[in-house]
Amino acid sequence: MLANLMSLFLLGLIRVLTGAQARW
Repeated sequence: MLANLMSLFLLGLIRVLTGAQARW
């Protein structure tokens, strides 16, 4: 369960980071 939550959190973080870089 914890691993699944962490994977979702990492995916969200990566999406935000890529979105921020694409914005710049």
